[in-house]
Amino acid sequence: MPAILNIFPRSVWGWRAYASFGLAYIATDPPSNYSSVTLDIANTGDVTWNATVSNTTDAGVFYIVDSGFSAAGFVSSNTTAPDGALTVGFSMFGSQVVYISGSNLEAQFWAQETGEDGVWALMWNTNGTSQDGSVPIVLKKSAPTAITD
Repeated sequence: MPAILNIFPRSVWGWRAYASFGLAYIATDPPSNYSSVTLDIANTGDVTWNATVSNTTDAGVFYIVDSGFSAAGFVSSNTTAPDGALTVGFSMFGSQVVYISGSNLEAQFWAQETGEDGVWALMWNTNGTSQDGSVPIVLKKSAPTAITD
């Protein structure tokens, strides 16, 4: 089922996922060279999550690198994934994105400051340890409900 990922930490609440040069970012108002991303999400954990990136003919596969504190991104058929990249094992726990590691569900997504106002890099933090300039986040496929008075 195609879905647009939304991000939910305290400081970047409800921001959308974007791609730029194969890496994943979250932003409110991204620069013009960033493209919005839609993922084909499967709940089985044994297939890739194919990404459709706007403003391009490139499609790719979502990946994380399960080593330390590493950037998440998208690898297409004409690019090479980073060493240690994992492209299968993703699933949903309710509406939250998780990675299946053996019998464990892991959600170690973090947002790292990029130096651009309102733009954060999407990271995978294998150990879940505190990182300067970053916050833990939750990736969800449903946006938060707007609260009005």
